[in-house]
Amino acid sequence: MPPAADHVAFSVYVAGVAWDPAKYSAGKHPSNVTEYFDLKKFPGRRAFRNQPYETMEMALVADGVAPKDLYPLDVDRAFKALDRIKPSVASWNNAVTQSISLVQTGEVDFSYTYANRIKATNEPGGGVPLALSFEQNLLDTENLAVLKGAPNKENAMKLLAYFMRPEVQARFENQIAGIPVSKKALPLLSAETRKWQPDLNNPSHIRINNGYWVDNLDALSRRFKEWVLS
Repeated sequence: MPPAADHVAFSVYVAGVAWDPAKYSAGKHPSNVTEYFDLKKFPGRRAFRNQPYETMEMALVADGVAPKDLYPLDVDRAFKALDRIKPSVASWNNAVTQSISLVQTGEVDFSYTYANRIKATNEPGGGVPLALSFEQNLLDTENLAVLKGAPNKENAMKLLAYFMRPEVQARFENQIAGIPVSKKALPLLSAETRKWQPDLNNPSHIRINNGYWVDNLDALSRRFKEWVLS
């Protein structure tokens, strides 16, 4: 994400294609966005988030748009790509937990979800352990900001500065399995956390443009909801 005057990126979250490795071995499951939309090569029930952002980016990349050329989104092209996969979408998830539980219970074969949620399934008490592909991922940032007119702005800015310290970011990411924005924090991460991170130099990753969605979320959310129900 480029720098912004009104917020600071604090953490990067990772999303991608998930499956149950006990049911689907290597080569038997989609590993990238294009394969997730390939119903002939990888038949099965899919799950998506019930939202236009992230979903429309996936649709366009699957339709041949290079990740670097996504924005502004070709909305009509995205919906045409989604039309082709819609019959195999068993669930438009309103809660992130559904993107995990539906795969664990076998109600869907493949799901779009987040790396830290998949990591949790591989820990004690996580239920059926799932897998996530790091061949191609969607990357977005968690951001921090101070509200305009905040009564304690000076201390709030100090808190933001504290959160940006490499050692603080490393402690945080070791708990949630995200990616710190500070390069100095990366060597401080545990080996277990690094297992759940993609290669950030991979040009096939899809980087979400939050600036685009600030301007277009309301209108596209209405159209997307109507499309899902049609």
